Amino acid sequence: REAMTSADRDVGPGPIATAVGPLDSGVRLRPVSAADDTFVRALFHADRAPQFAGVPEPMLTMLLDQQFRSQQLGYRQAFPRAEHLVIVSDGQSVGRVIVAVVGEGQRRVLHFVDIVVAEAMRGHGIGAEVMTSLGRSAQTLGATSMTLAVLSANTRARRLYERLGFIATGDDGVRTAMVKPLS
Repeated sequence: REAMTSADRDVGPGPIATAVGPLDSGVRLRPVSAADDTFVRALFHADRAPQFAGVPEPMLTMLLDQQFRSQQLGYRQAFPRAEHLVIVSDGQSVGRVIVAVVGEGQRRVLHFVDIVVAEAMRGHGIGAEVMTSLGRSAQTLGATSMTLAVLSANTRARRLYERLGFIATGDDGVRTAMVKPLS
């Protein structure tokens, strides 16, 4: 089964992506399309493969494909209105972000379902710029805070989120929940 259905492909930008527009550095966000399937899958593989060091290649590919499909299905079930966006820099796809505005009124938040920047592009400020711009856009849509959950062992990402103003609100031993008020 494919991770995306035909209804998920080649749709125009949603309200969050539309509110962002081009970022200062020239980085931009665009909706994921069918043409991005190979990139998004390869990004997932590259990000997760180090966790399975020593697993033979054919088995690793099968395992990661299965995890990718499960992750995408889970995200779509939990966040059916989420926007799935590709991060583009200098005309190249360099990452992916999935965001959803959830809640109502004063409890309306922008939730980062997932954000991944290609390893070679990490440390260049792309993730920070994307998250900051999405936060500004979420405010125009009435969001009062941003939330996310990061793997507790992912100290590099957690440090980035803390620099951006996110505060840990809980840790279940696997994931740390974080929130950033928007003012």
